[in-house]
Amino acid sequence: MAQEETKKLNAEIPAALKKRLDVYCSVNDCFIYHVVTQALKEYLDRKNAPNS
Repeated sequence: MAQEETKKLNAEIPAALKKRLDVYCSVNDCFIYHVVTQALKEYLDRKNAPNS
């Protein structure tokens, strides 16, 4: 299966939220990339945002 193309995303978030994200990823042995991607997909799906 071909890997999906990726693009860089740079966003400022509150320090406390970044710390929570870091701790979550460390405890759950996952990458920030995966958590942020899943969170954005779920958010956009709830908002019925178009795919293209």
